[in-house]
Amino acid sequence: MFKHILLPTDGTPASLRATRIAVELARRCGARLTALHVMEHTPVRHHLGGVTTVAEIDGIVEAQQNAAACLAQVETLALARGMPCNANQVAHASPGRAIVEFAAQHACDLIVMGTHGRHGLERFVLGSKTEEVLLAARVPVLVCQDEPSLTFERILILVDGTDASDRAVHLCMDTAAALGSHVYALSVISPLPTVNLLADYIEGGGCFKRVTSSAQVLLDEAKHVGETVGVKVSTEYTFDHRPDTVAIARATAHGCDIIVVPGKGSGHRRSFLHDVARSILRNGEVPLLVCP
Repeated sequence: MFKHILLPTDGTPASLRATRIAVELARRCGARLTALHVMEHTPVRHHLGGVTTVAEIDGIVEAQQNAAACLAQVETLALARGMPCNANQVAHASPGRAIVEFAAQHACDLIVMGTHGRHGLERFVLGSKTEEVLLAARVPVLVCQDEPSLTFERILILVDGTDASDRAVHLCMDTAAALGSHVYALSVISPLPTVNLLADYIEGGGCFKRVTSSAQVLLDEAKHVGETVGVKVSTEYTFDHRPDTVAIARATAHGCDIIVVPGKGSGHRRSFLHDVARSILRNGEVPLLVCP
């Protein structure tokens, strides 16, 4: 279960959405909450005589004041919910890398972030900071799109049989146990090509039975993990080329507050998982928890 939640903040509406969900998660999980503001560090130019210009000094002061205001806003929201918050600011050329490094250095086990631009063409741009954190973080990352629900009554998880999926299942069930959530475990099977389906039909449907049986085994294992910690789990498998589309549709149909996906693999698998997560973030409405 989460013990130390990191909340990167920049004072934007997206950050405020993430703040509300981070505070509520920390409160209900009994976790520590740390807010982080990253000032984008740019080297100060050395002018003749080594004198820093007034404009450069003003820029530094303004950045520090903005950081203080962002962190104060988070502290106020957290204290209103009875949650103490440790506020930090750092300067770094890469905000995404700074977030990942800070999480590792301070033993944070969850990063909660917001995404920007939820309308029009901006909806399809995650932003380099979010992309970098999702790819590099060694801890789960929860990304909030639109205004999140804070009830956490229902969680949907994609199950695919990978090691990352197994870790995601255990994390999901532990989280659901702490929050009192109902879990919907979903396995999306890639459809067989038409020629294979015809051959399989002629041979008695052996291939179809194997893939569906394998999916059901994975779902039964997820259900067992949930039952051991007192979580009610509903399971479903379906055939589709787009697990991201199916996950969004099922999450909407079940009124889920969070979607959980495995986020790491190797080679093509790593790229595929990242594309699935990115598509859910672009097109979905509920927070997405990506598990490394």
